[in-house]
Amino acid sequence: MAIEAAWIIFDPGATPTLRAGKRIDSVGRNGPGDYSVNLTDDLVSANALPFASVGGVTAIPTQANLIHIKCEVVSVRQIRIRARNFAGTLTDTGLAEVSMYVHADLTPVGE
Repeated sequence: MAIEAAWIIFDPGATPTLRAGKRIDSVGRNGPGDYSVNLTDDLVSANALPFASVGGVTAIPTQANLIHIKCEVVSVRQIRIRARNFAGTLTDTGLAEVSMYVHADLTPVGE
């Protein structure tokens, strides 16, 4: 079965904790600030556009802990989320909650 949309809210850290989600099999930590979200079913297209955000930061934003989130479709069953600080280093510092939504009907411009 192919899916059009999936979403997740998880607490990051050494052992990510799934708080809520739809069509999510698991979330794993590849390293600091680097997470893989595994879906229960295939996305309709690997050209889907995932969106991620950070909520409930645990520290006052500074240049040292300012977070930039990037997420990408690795395959029709996996999304990768990376969080970087101002210096560009992958980090979990300041993250309290990560949210991700992907909709397979949205494709990049020019595709």
